[in-house]
Amino acid sequence: MSKLKNIIREMADSPHDFLAKICQVDSVSISRRTADCIPIDGSAPFLDANLQADQDNNKGVLLVPRIGSYVLVCQTSFGQAAAVILTDDVEQLIIDTDQITINQGDNGGLVNIQPLVDRLNRLENQLNQLKTLIQSWTPAPNDGGAALKSVLSSWVTQTLTNTSRHDIEDPTVTH
Repeated sequence: MSKLKNIIREMADSPHDFLAKICQVDSVSISRRTADCIPIDGSAPFLDANLQADQDNNKGVLLVPRIGSYVLVCQTSFGQAAAVILTDDVEQLIIDTDQITINQGDNGGLVNIQPLVDRLNRLENQLNQLKTLIQSWTPAPNDGGAALKSVLSSWVTQTLTNTSRHDIEDPTVTH
């Protein structure tokens, strides 16, 4: 973060202008959070143009432009690092933060898929067991249902656990 502070200070204290060019993305490095961009006017390429303000940090929001897409690259006239500030086609959006809120978050957290699938599978397995037991039952005349009760006795003693919100919710992403 201190590198970013120093660049902002230099830019604020400098009488120099900014240079902005429309470019086409030639390559992208997600790990370095940079892109090589070729200006459409044929001038020198911007190599390792920043995609994020702090290159030493993997936190935050990272828009990864699609190779071949058009971007706007900005650089100070005194040659500081260039930065991609706009893109017309995003290949990937990487968000790495402790909390994400979409549309005020009033609907609660997003569903964690695997715990939900596990719970649905348990319920489906119980239903399949019941179907198998009923299919294997042979009615006995005049027994008053004793044969059915006998077949189902092991199944009816198994209880299903109610699902609570915290079992399947990711509270760090609300919508």
